[in-house]
Amino acid sequence: MRVIKFKAWNDIDKMAIKWDTLQASPVLFMNILKGKVKHHQLMQFTGLQDSEGVDIYEGDLISLHDNQRGFTKVVFRNAYVGGWLLVRNNNACSLGARRQEDLKVVGNIHQNPELLEALK
Repeated sequence: MRVIKFKAWNDIDKMAIKWDTLQASPVLFMNILKGKVKHHQLMQFTGLQDSEGVDIYEGDLISLHDNQRGFTKVVFRNAYVGGWLLVRNNNACSLGARRQEDLKVVGNIHQNPELLEALK
């Protein structure tokens, strides 16, 4: 069974709103989804977890244990089978093709903007 859930980044409070809270507030969730709530960005769950059992969301920064490439950013692209990609320096590979034990969430694009410089 495919699990679909989200969390929302609140730019004002600098914190994530977890899925349980969004589910308990369907009006808030729908307004964020429709772009009616300013300063909030949805991040979709990929359906995968890292080596420590942490859910992986769109916008997460992932460390790859099996090589020296540093870390990559999780993005979604409709044009690709499965949609979820790991991107670094305009190079992409399928997130689903990676082994769970090779992945570790090290942050996200919202809480760790300084790490984005390493991706360029």
